[in-house]
Amino acid sequence: MEHGTRLPVFRDAHVHLGLIDPTNLRAHGIGAVVDLGWAPSIVDLARQAPVDVAFAGAFLTARGGYPGDRGWAPEGSVIEVDRGSAADAVAAQVAMGAVVIKVSLNSAAGPLLDLDTVLAITAAAADAGVAVVSHVEGEGAFETALAAGVDILAHTPWTARLSERQIRDSAQRQSWISTLDIHGYGTPTLAQKVAVENAARFHAAGGRLF
Repeated sequence: MEHGTRLPVFRDAHVHLGLIDPTNLRAHGIGAVVDLGWAPSIVDLARQAPVDVAFAGAFLTARGGYPGDRGWAPEGSVIEVDRGSAADAVAAQVAMGAVVIKVSLNSAAGPLLDLDTVLAITAAAADAGVAVVSHVEGEGAFETALAAGVDILAHTPWTARLSERQIRDSAQRQSWISTLDIHGYGTPTLAQKVAVENAARFHAAGGRLF
């Protein structure tokens, strides 16, 4: 009889499989990932990956919003929505196999979805039994996500120091994916300093980081 300790696999909660070589994941100790935004080809990428893959499907964003103008975002990876089309966009991602919905809120790079539209997304996701994950960056993005009931932030907020009330309210309602390594990649930056401080305060307030 073998003896030892059995541990759960390490899960990377924020990847984009189309931008990496997934064959390297297992060799680096990763046994599961969550893909947070890609084209419909994510279905095949998930099947072919050597690790367990959950995915969000497309980025839901405003007309002309981020990341629609980014060269790394392939055709079909971005869906522009409004209040009237939000529920259908959510349903399409769930039908494709998405277990979370990705909302892009980035006023630093383009138009921001209005609160009513994000509320429509979170309501449709709740009806479908899936969580909503949001990229928040720039003025008004965090506030919109919090007010609309977004479940998870795809990154620790780094564009501004959050107020004590914002930290407290977010800790009660949301979880954060840290992604602290995106700031400078080993070289300290102001953005990293802000993110680390926000993360520490969020955790101290009882918020869940992963």
